[in-house]
This record gives sequence, C-alpha cells and structure tokens, in this order.
Amino acid sequence: MPEPFTRPLVAFDLTPLQNAHRVRGIGRYVRGLARALARQQEVPIEFWGWRDDRPFEVPPPHRALWMPRFGLPRTRWSWLLGPLGMRLRWRLSSLPVVHITDPRAFIPLRAKTLTTVYDLIPLLEPEWDRTTGECAYVRYLERLRRASGIFAISNQTAADLSQTLNIPPPPVAVARPGVEMPPADGGHADPSERYFLYVGSAERHKNLGVLLEAFARSNGLPERLILVGPWYGPNRAMLEGWLAHHPQLRGRVSYQGFVPDLQLARLIRGATALVLPSHREGFGLPVAEALAAGGVVIHSRIPVLSELSGSAALTFDPTSPAELISRLGVRSGSPFEPTALARRIERDVGARVARSDDQNRALLQLGEVPILVRVELRDARIELAREVGNVRLLEDARRHDHVLRLEQLVAGSRDVAAVLPGQSVHASAAADRKLEMCRVRLEVARHLVLRRVRGARGREAHPGQPVLARRRV
Repeated sequence: MPEPFTRPLVAFDLTPLQNAHRVRGIGRYVRGLARALARQQEVPIEFWGWRDDRPFEVPPPHRALWMPRFGLPRTRWSWLLGPLGMRLRWRLSSLPVVHITDPRAFIPLRAKTLTTVYDLIPLLEPEWDRTTGECAYVRYLERLRRASGIFAISNQTAADLSQTLNIPPPPVAVARPGVEMPPADGGHADPSERYFLYVGSAERHKNLGVLLEAFARSNGLPERLILVGPWYGPNRAMLEGWLAHHPQLRGRVSYQGFVPDLQLARLIRGATALVLPSHREGFGLPVAEALAAGGVVIHSRIPVLSELSGSAALTFDPTSPAELISRLGVRSGSPFEPTALARRIERDVGARVARSDDQNRALLQLGEVPILVRVELRDARIELAREVGNVRLLEDARRHDHVLRLEQLVAGSRDVAAVLPGQSVHASAAADRKLEMCRVRLEVARHLVLRRVRGARGREAHPGQPVLARRRV
C-alpha cells in the first residue's frame, strides 16, 4: 500500500480568481475545482496565488504560496507577466507537478506541467477580434504541445484540440466543470416580474444579435429581457446601438451587470427561461447552472450544449431568429412544473454534469501523483535544492538579462520565502541589507521590462523604422 503523502507534491494555480477571469466562466471553473481539492485530504496541494487578494484560506494538510505583486499591474500585460509569475513561483516551490489554470499564464516549467483548455474560440471563430493579443495567443497554442497533460472542459473542446492542433500528444483528459448552485431560499428577484434571462459575456460567439433581433420582433411577449454578465465599455456601447436602432426594445431590455451567486440563482429560478443563443461554446456553464437550479433553458442547437442538456431544454437554430421566437412563445405564459422538470434533469443531465471530485481524480491520475512514493526522500531533495538555489540566485543575479534577474530577485525576497514552511528568515542586519538591495534591483528590472514594452509599442506605431530580427531559439 502506498505511503501516505505528508507534504505537497502538486501545485495548483489560483490566479484566475484574482484577475479579470474571476467574474467569468474560467473563474467559476477554477473556484469549484480549488474548493474540491482543498476539501480532500488524500494528496496535499500547494495553492499558488497573489498575497493581496486571497480567494480563501487554505486548510491543512495543504499549504499556500502567496506571492506579493511587487507593483506589477493586476490585469494589463497578462500574456507577459502571467508566465513570468509562474516561473517565479516554481523557483520558490520546485514541486514535481504543477497545474496552471490560467491560459494567459501557461508556460511549460521544469516539472510535469498540466493545464486546462477551456475553448479554442479565438482560433476557430472567424469574426473574433484579432487586433490585440494575436501573437501572444499563437505562442500559447505552441506551448500547449509541450504540456505534460491537458484537461479539456468538454468533449467538444477535446475534439477541437485533436482536429485543429493535432493534440494529443500530450494526453487530453475531459474534466467537466462542477456545478454548485446555492439552495433555493424561497425568494426570487421580483416575484411579480416576468422575464427571460441571458447570462454571459457579449463576445461575438455569444450570438447576442439573434437574441435581440428575436426579442425586437416579439412585441406580444409580456416578458422583459434581462442581461447579466461581465460586460465592458464596447459591449455596453453595442447594446446602446441596438436600442437606438430598435426603439421597440426600449424598456424591454435591461443590463444588470455581474451578479453574485445567490442573486444569480434567484434570477434563474424566477425567469420564464434562461436563453443562450451561442453558435460556439467551450462548455456552456450557464446551461448547466440553470438546470442545476431547477430553471428552464432555451439554447442554440450546437453539439456541446445538446450534449449537456440532453432532452431537458428547448433548442433552436442559432442562425434563425424566427425559430427562437417560436421557442420564446412556447415558454411565455406556460405553467412551470418543477417536479416534472427535476425528474428530467435527474435522468437526462445528471450523467452529463460532472462534479468537481471527478476533476480531482483526473488531476491526480494525469499528474501521476499516486506513483510518487518515498515522499520524505523527495522532499529532502527539494528542500536542499531550494536552500542551495537561494544562495546561487543572489550570486548569479548580475550575469543574467533583466527578465531573468527579475525572477531571481523575487525568489530571493524575504517576503516570499516567509510563506514557505521550512525556510528560515535571518533577521540580521546583513540580511536586511541584502533584502533592500533585492528590492531596489527588482524595481530597476521592472522599469526595464516596462521600457521594453513601451519601445515595442513605439515601433508598432512607426512601421517605417527598422525592427530587430527575431532571435532564433
């Protein structure tokens, strides 16, 4: 029988809960998986994140590596700073298995590096906005081939990886999101109000134009349309443009922004139906959440959503506003039978909506953690390498370029080392002087990085000027 694990061998990335992903589907996926991993005690996990915005307190036998931001921006330049942060954390931790959940932060490390792929929509969607981040996304796709293992959140995403990128290898495991909706508390957002509900972003693959067109041509419906989700300035401008060109929508369509889980569950349970008109999805989490909450769903007839809902939802052609109008009319004013619907959900959807515990087992299996025995010996080697590494990092800082120096100086910081058990922090005056030198050098390195980024932007603004050839790898 394998010996019990006493110290972490797996690192799990929590940074999507501390950036813009926190209010999107990626954040909901990572939050559910992280909580499931924190509840289990079979394999200790080391959770990686930022110190200033901890999503939860990590219980034993697990531990956390909370790294300070050192003045780095929270959301800007995430394709550059995200991988940098992962390299820094691994230098501090050196665990044999790392699961990076943020696509913008993924980079293969000198460990068994796993990642989660949520969708390939930027690659597959012909109308996707490619004016920003295209080069970074291409580099991300190239890095996927070097991952030790990939989790896909649906069969559709796994098929896209296989057909578009010819992956596997590396091996792909399907780990669907777990769904945890607050229990019914007997309340609705407004019991007297009748409305259809849309939950999600306003990106092009969400196909909101068909939903708004169908609603504009359905003047006889007594329901309003409530839009919920993380929208930004251009998305709201798009909605205002629709309302300006379709006066019949004024007063019938409202945007309520991002709402917390309890309020979202009330909105779902009180809605005539949740409507999802997407013509491409990675999983379709709003559909799963609506069915789990006992709501009624109308969604586009695409494979990933049909696989999820089975026969427990009304479907329509995502290119046909007329067919959507007919589905809205079927639901409008019809009686709601929660008992019958609950039986359909249990029969048709229960086998399709995976729990977070299934992802936990897949993570441990793909990371090959169960076969990593003799934990004490491995931990001793890791601890020794870590102690030697800290000394070497301070000695070699002058001989590396500024990006690597940034990593090394952060790795030598007393503030970061203090969160790792087993590492002593010397309070002597010499140690304090070294720490102050690290901080000063870190600030210099950070400004060098920002200056290089600004210089690259300047070259893009003046294409006539010569550009340095890309260095061969």
